[in-house]
Amino acid sequence: MIGHLRCFVVLTHLRVSLCLCLLAMLASLLASPSNAREHLHLMLTGSQVGVAQDTQSNLANQLLTEAEKLRAAGTTASRREAIEKYNASLLLWQNLGDRAKEGLVRHSLCTTHNALGERQIALGYCEKAHALRRELGDQYGEAETLNLIGNLQLALHGPPAALDFFQRALVLRRAISDQRGVAVTLGNLARLYAQTGEVEKERDLLLEALPLAKALKKEEALEGSLLISLGNVHNRLDEVEAAFSYYQQALTLSQAIDNKRSQADALTSLGVLYIGIGSPQQALDMLTPALTLQRLIGNRAGEATTLINLAEVLGGSLGDASKALPLAEEALKLVRELQLAQPEIYALTILGTIYHRLGDNEKMLEYDQKALSLALGRKAYESFMLTRLTVDWLRLNNLPKAIEYGQRAVAFDRETGNRIELMYALHELCRAHHRNADYTSATAACRESLEITRQRGDREAEAKSLLELARIAAHQGDWLKARTLFEESLRLAETTADKLLNNEVRASFTDLNYSGYDDYIALLMKQHRKNTTAAFDKQALQVVERARARALLASLNEVSAGIRHGVDAALLEREQHLRKQLKIKALEQNRLSDANANQGRVSAVAREISELSVELAQVRGKIKLSSPRYAALTQPQPLATSQIKKEVIASDDTLLLEYALGEEQSFLWTISANSFNSYKLPKGEVIEKAAQRVYDLLTDRNKTLEYEGAEES
Repeated sequence: MIGHLRCFVVLTHLRVSLCLCLLAMLASLLASPSNAREHLHLMLTGSQVGVAQDTQSNLANQLLTEAEKLRAAGTTASRREAIEKYNASLLLWQNLGDRAKEGLVRHSLCTTHNALGERQIALGYCEKAHALRRELGDQYGEAETLNLIGNLQLALHGPPAALDFFQRALVLRRAISDQRGVAVTLGNLARLYAQTGEVEKERDLLLEALPLAKALKKEEALEGSLLISLGNVHNRLDEVEAAFSYYQQALTLSQAIDNKRSQADALTSLGVLYIGIGSPQQALDMLTPALTLQRLIGNRAGEATTLINLAEVLGGSLGDASKALPLAEEALKLVRELQLAQPEIYALTILGTIYHRLGDNEKMLEYDQKALSLALGRKAYESFMLTRLTVDWLRLNNLPKAIEYGQRAVAFDRETGNRIELMYALHELCRAHHRNADYTSATAACRESLEITRQRGDREAEAKSLLELARIAAHQGDWLKARTLFEESLRLAETTADKLLNNEVRASFTDLNYSGYDDYIALLMKQHRKNTTAAFDKQALQVVERARARALLASLNEVSAGIRHGVDAALLEREQHLRKQLKIKALEQNRLSDANANQGRVSAVAREISELSVELAQVRGKIKLSSPRYAALTQPQPLATSQIKKEVIASDDTLLLEYALGEEQSFLWTISANSFNSYKLPKGEVIEKAAQRVYDLLTDRNKTLEYEGAEES
């Protein structure tokens, strides 16, 4: 490059044509852009010699063209090279006084720095580009830059800072009939409302944008992006089939045009959907190729999102926290480099979950507190994090803190009108007050939560609220009320589990509710100690058998267990169809309860659910008649004590021992042909340690010690 500078000075001093020398300099700049801006500054100002404007213009255009190609390549290295050439081009346009081209290059520099995650630097370029374009009356360019500033403000400072920029861009784009620009800005406004939790506004904007994108030629990537966003809306509303349809449309479209970025985004979205419906292996099958594609095209933001979801699958449903941890840490590092606030919240909460699974609740709390600090001002995330921290403090047995965060969460949700989050916050506040022995406050919070669950038709949440109310009644000594609530809660939980379509989700749901059986058993045995003639111990044994039957059912793989053998295939297919339809209708009923829905539709959905439930019961009756084996395993009926004596106890010298190990206390029942007795035992941990010790002693002599010969054994 120094040689070219010398050539430049000598030739200009001799007033010889510049063309050949400038072409040589251009070739050098295009081949090695490093420090191009400084070299050009020396050429244009250090030599104190004027350069022909047409030559400078040619050089600037060549640099700009090459920079655009490098930026389009989409790798980190190519973007860095593009920035060098943009800067060299910018200096030339400034020297020429071409403010329109200067604005164009500044906008491109903003876009490129944004792609590299350097958002604050990008914002500086965009603000100058906007001022130039507005001054020149370039409405198209001004709207383009306003839209990009909106994206930057959304990432850096959240929805309030971004809203005005998007709205101004939308007004300009509509004024000049820029249909593509209108669709893009509508999509960005939808993203903004997604962060504020205003789902209806988000969906309406996307539905307005989608037909605009469809009407445009060669805009399949934009159309695919809008389809994915619509899928996200329906997924958050638990409208799984609609979400799947939109995601699948986006994937098909992206494959048809071989758009790897759109393919990766669609695969990631499908992975998230499968996480939500409890299909971790299918989620893994989507997310693994998505990660490969994101890395291939250099989409670092997409890579971070995919890593977060992979960590959630491995650390959550698949229970492999050790594999999930490095993925979550990699994701957190990446989103921090890219200054992505929303994904950083997700990454932090996933890390909190992973550390909880690893038994480190202090680390869990540390990550969740960091997530809350980022979530402040972002309504949907702040609400979630306040409730999550209530749970964290409960796990750490810090009741004052748990109550403080629970009250903050409830107050926040009341203020924002978010009834779904209010339902969860009230439930956790109820648990905190209960643990603190403030039964009045606990009951009030749980009853309000229960009311919302019933209005929404959320059977799982309803079962949990009833269970907590049962525990409160038991602690207050109201045995009859407690028993009624335990029965209602467990019956509802069992019915809900039966309707779940996925075996893994059903097993997980049963595990989560197993403590309810444990508490109910403890209550019945406590009543037995007060009244040994009322057969409460026999009722407790019935609950034990019931719980074990549910656990067995949840863990069975129906196909490998062969329990469908001999059942009419049409009946099984009809049963699956009805269960699926019930799930869909329940989700619709859930959605309608939170909207200003047409009451006619609300009534119609309730009637459809009732009709489907009746038909499902009839189909199951037919299955039971056609296959007792199938019915016995899928609809278990625990044996009564008299039946156990008759059908299980083979002879007078047989004694059946049945244990129920609990966290606080355990129980033993002994049954023979002529007797029935029950006993209170220490907590399960003590019994398990003692049993393990006995087992170790019994098997110790089976081990071969080093240097021990056979004759010594």
